[in-house]
Amino acid sequence: MQKLLFSGRINLKMIRYFLVVSEELHFGKAAERLHISQPPLSLQIKELEDALGFPLFIRDSRNVVLTLAGEMMQAEMKEVFENIENSLSRVSYIARHEQSHLNIGIIGSALWHQLLEKFNNFNTLNPNTTWSLHEFPPSKQYEALLNKKLDIGFWRCADLEQNPALVYQRVEKQRVAVAVSHESELAESEILSLKDLSGQNLIFLTFTNSGYSKNIYNSCLSAGCKPRTIYQFDEPQTQLAFVNSNLGIALVPESMQEIPWPNIKFIPLKENLSADLFAVYHPGAMTQALEQLLELF
Repeated sequence: MQKLLFSGRINLKMIRYFLVVSEELHFGKAAERLHISQPPLSLQIKELEDALGFPLFIRDSRNVVLTLAGEMMQAEMKEVFENIENSLSRVSYIARHEQSHLNIGIIGSALWHQLLEKFNNFNTLNPNTTWSLHEFPPSKQYEALLNKKLDIGFWRCADLEQNPALVYQRVEKQRVAVAVSHESELAESEILSLKDLSGQNLIFLTFTNSGYSKNIYNSCLSAGCKPRTIYQFDEPQTQLAFVNSNLGIALVPESMQEIPWPNIKFIPLKENLSADLFAVYHPGAMTQALEQLLELF
């Protein structure tokens, strides 16, 4: 068979036509299924039989049946075509991911720790994969993941209830710290409780964008903390700019202290409030590039 294929006397088109006729056992129906007329189909089958040197069908005016050799040919060629399809799928997969692209969603506060270092490592290990960062609030990342516009998102643990359609993988374990100005009356403290923050101006990320921030605010109320004023901003840098100017204090992930602000002190919080960072992705959208990124965490 290999010599016949390489000689050009038999080709995959002939074998495909044979398989359709062997399934229909009717040349007219097979021709309709192949969207060709019957004479060219009959000619292809005859050329195949001539090349093989034996008949594949027994034909009479009413019936078409497979010979014993035809039955074996049908079974063998079905397996050959399945193997070809599987091989082409594997090759196509490699081609798609040989030079692939990842769309990554992030929150601003996630960048001030190990995340960018992980992305840099990913670049080194996967030079043919490009990626784009999209700074979105968790609610927008959530929708983009479900709509397959993002491949992966990064946000804090308390943002949004977990959706069983998505996978949540913890990538950083962090606690909440208190950011205060060096001019604040609280700046001399070595540790603070939520109740110690009563009467202060508290600066939060916008509650509608950050369920994590809203949860911290609710924890403050539950602990008996009664803030004087509440400010809400979209960006963590704006939070810290207000703290730096002694316009209030903020409860932030402890990794935020890696930002060099000249007039801010970060004080541990007595209560163990989580600021864990999670990678969130849709399992049905897993690619080789995404799998390689997740392996770094």
